[in-house]
Amino acid sequence: MAGIFQAPGEPGPGRQPSFVPDRYLVVRGGGGELPAPGTVFSGSAGLTLEDAASGVPHGQVRVTTAAAIRGAGGHVEFVPELTRSGRLNERHVNVMLGPGPSPFGEPIPNPAPRAHRIA
Repeated sequence: MAGIFQAPGEPGPGRQPSFVPDRYLVVRGGGGELPAPGTVFSGSAGLTLEDAASGVPHGQVRVTTAAAIRGAGGHVEFVPELTRSGRLNERHVNVMLGPGPSPFGEPIPNPAPRAHRIA
């Protein structure tokens, strides 16, 4: 599994919680409706779509960028957490959408090979 890529001097997922750089992609796993604005929900972030999508077990993902979330009045931060299997998911993020239109796109197939996804 690929690791988190972090430019020198940027906050990273080793600190709880920590800043998600604007250029990072953020995914929400699954094909269901997104939570209402102001509701905190889980996602995954990474420098590439495959990297971000490997942090969720779902077969489908919705994608945006950290910058788009913030630009729509929302919030996103790294908050690593243990999975049900006890593995630390360092890509885990807490997302809260702002009052504007959702920056997430429609569900697409998860590009991360199933064997590389968090379980």
